[in-house]
Amino acid sequence: MSDPVVVGTDGSAAGSAAVEWAADDAARMRAPLRIVFAADCSPYDIPKFSTREWGDALTRNAERVLAEAEALARKRQPEIEITTRVIEGAPAGR
Repeated sequence: MSDPVVVGTDGSAAGSAAVEWAADDAARMRAPLRIVFAADCSPYDIPKFSTREWGDALTRNAERVLAEAEALARKRQPEIEITTRVIEGAPAGR
């Protein structure tokens, strides 16, 4: 099996276009597709945010974005294997 095609998304139009391109590329290469969302929690780990609700909201948003991206990729290329993952850290550093 080929290495996966990896694509990051943030739920934007550009992120969705990247998911579509990556799904097509994965189908062409007969490779699995891995869709990731980089959740940068560091700006919110400061003391003035003393509640876990901030982190929970970020996680819920990441999961929603990934579910939408997975549905988009499955609609475009239903035969490919797709996995999703939330990773922590700044998107540029991943």
